[in-house]
Amino acid sequence: MLEQIRTVDGENLLPIPADALAAIGLQPGGQVEVTVVGQSLVVQLPPAEKPTESEFVEVFQGVMKKRRDAYQELA
Repeated sequence: MLEQIRTVDGENLLPIPADALAAIGLQPGGQVEVTVVGQSLVVQLPPAEKPTESEFVEVFQGVMKKRRDAYQELA
């Protein structure tokens, strides 16, 4: 697919087709990392941030509370 670089308000913009964005789980407003490899631009999702210990505990406790009946039945 051939795209044309555009200038809007002094910024260079390169349109990325919606199906290409959807293929990597992006929507307008999302953030990406752009790197140059030779003569290619590589667009990728930024590395996921690891949750803090307290965030993990909070999520884990929520799952335990939500699934308590199933866990008791399995025990």
